Amino acid sequence: MLSAWEKALFTLVILATIGGFVYPVYLRLQILRRGKPEFRAGDLWRRLVDTLAKVFLQKCTLKNERVFTGLMHVLIFYGALTFDTMTINHTLEGFFDKFYLFGNAGFGLFFSLLVDTFAVLVLVGVAFFIVRRFLIRPKAYRTTLFDSGVIYALLITVTLSYLYFEAFAIVSHPESARLSFLGKILAEGLTGLPAGTLAAHLKVSWWLHILIVFGFIAYVPHSKYFHMITGPINVFLRSPGSSREIRPLDIEKAEVFGTEKAADLSWKDYLDAFACMECGRCQDACPAFASGKPLSPKMIIFNLEKHLLEYRQRLVENKRDELPPLFPDVHTEGEIWTCTTCGACQHVCPVEIEHIRKIVGVRQSEVLMQSRFPQELSTFFRNLETNSNPWGIGFAKRADWAAGLDVPLMAERGSAEYLLWVGCAGSFDEEGAPIARAMVSILKKAGLEFAILGTEEKCCGDSARRLGQEYLFQSLAAENASLFLKYQVKKILTFCPHGYNTFQNEYPKLRGLLPGIPEKDQARLAEIEVIPHVV
Repeated sequence: MLSAWEKALFTLVILATIGGFVYPVYLRLQILRRGKPEFRAGDLWRRLVDTLAKVFLQKCTLKNERVFTGLMHVLIFYGALTFDTMTINHTLEGFFDKFYLFGNAGFGLFFSLLVDTFAVLVLVGVAFFIVRRFLIRPKAYRTTLFDSGVIYALLITVTLSYLYFEAFAIVSHPESARLSFLGKILAEGLTGLPAGTLAAHLKVSWWLHILIVFGFIAYVPHSKYFHMITGPINVFLRSPGSSREIRPLDIEKAEVFGTEKAADLSWKDYLDAFACMECGRCQDACPAFASGKPLSPKMIIFNLEKHLLEYRQRLVENKRDELPPLFPDVHTEGEIWTCTTCGACQHVCPVEIEHIRKIVGVRQSEVLMQSRFPQELSTFFRNLETNSNPWGIGFAKRADWAAGLDVPLMAERGSAEYLLWVGCAGSFDEEGAPIARAMVSILKKAGLEFAILGTEEKCCGDSARRLGQEYLFQSLAAENASLFLKYQVKKILTFCPHGYNTFQNEYPKLRGLLPGIPEKDQARLAEIEVIPHVV
């Protein structure tokens, strides 16, 4: 199809496209290499299966209330895969005249039908997103309008230029029609044109389509469309446990607590920033955003990516001292302190971005390094330190809820089959205490052997940890863990969701970090069975 000099020119276009794509990817890889180490390679088979299911079955975009929007994304996703495959054919066709990747029978016929079908569906999907982003304009879609417009324009022109080429290809070579129903319809209007005109249009349409496609490929790393590559990788490398877990700090050895600057983040945090689709699902799900608070999980990630690219050179050269702090340079006070760490953002994220640990990391830096946090937290932390509950009620009243119930104490019995963990709300809150009493009634009627810690019980420390006070959390954890080991606790029964999550997912990760407890004894914490129960 192409002459010798055109093939040489096309080869230069291919090399330029590869360079245009690879160089910005290389710059991002440089940043990733400077991130703090973090192991994410365990259980490779399960990761692979889950990733394939989420990506190719598009479970990632269809798992929440945006079902119709997700469906439109599915059309574009599979359309992109189809056209990517056709681009391989289109490229080889430039070097080998009348080349067709799948042949003229069997799957080749089906694929020609598939391409035309997705040509229509892609245009439908793009039209939907244009209307949604530029006319309806929901809050989640109000960033990167120019980038979105470029991507939509490229998707449309790639599709139309292919149909332009297909129509002239069918007129010039009728056998190439196969099951291309749309190409046949367009070709009917071109019959009767002079052979020279057909040949010229065929070559022009081929070049037009290939240049648009290769221009799109070179643009991808500069746009949010880059998530087509980084998204699946991020899904594959997601957290193996609860995505709400907080990374423990080694209080004794760490020189920097939390995340003061971008250099303190891990390579996975950087990958999160590069994988963002900017779909805004996290923002829609965020209760803080919904209540009018100045927090958008989307903007947390979006602004982090901009920061990483802006200060790439300093990160690559390991010039930490020359980097500005993330707070307030990237994240505002409202963003950092209004997050409830509920995890709704992470639950709906199609590419498994972990927002919480980035927010908590900044909180840890502000609390432990800068001693800079909202005034209300000073009282909160002091209450936990002195009375082991958020409200500052005297710790001696912790078992008052059990008055008259004849509830056994661990200190009296020495051990029991079940430790009933009451928690702060069950012990002190007027609405929580009746739940604790009802729980005792159920356990007695069931004939189970149980006991409570009474005034020995401390706060589990969950709130302290999520507010950035890791030192206080580990102190409370050490006191509670000492009691678990002292009374040889095998099973913990609790109706406190904070306590359940903390004992089940976070205390076991503190091995080697709890002062005053031998490490071999700390390992026993992971053997305790934690049982949630709701009355």
